Amino acid sequence: MQKQFHTKNQHYVPQFYLRNFSEDGRSLKKVVLSSGKVFETSSIKGECSKDYFYGNDGFVERMLGCIEEDCAEYFRDALQLKQEKEKIPNKMRCCFAAFAALQSMRTKKSKTFFADTDKEHNKILAGLYERDYGPDSIPDELKEKD
Repeated sequence: MQKQFHTKNQHYVPQFYLRNFSEDGRSLKKVVLSSGKVFETSSIKGECSKDYFYGNDGFVERMLGCIEEDCAEYFRDALQLKQEKEKIPNKMRCCFAAFAALQSMRTKKSKTFFADTDKEHNKILAGLYERDYGPDSIPDELKEKD
């Protein structure tokens, strides 16, 4: 059995990014779109996160942490440049483009899409194994799980 990773509350929007919309660096004002209900203070720690969103082995969470650390520095630098009315260098622009692309993949919808794609891929491979080598040849990792 694989040991669970210690970070249970995993954010799909980085906390450093959310802090840019906070007056105190710890909380945000929140509106629930479906109901229109407004929360004057909502903890950043609990927003845009889900328990084990990236799984419990910690691999994705650690990799994203490394990327976020670099991006956070660029965001701080860009905000400073904005205050000084300086132009944002191309290297930073590239980082922001990569950050935006990565964020578009850190959604529940994307996660479902990739899981479904993986399931379809496994189904195709299992079919090829069965066709070419017989039903007993299908590796366990390609068999559908109930």
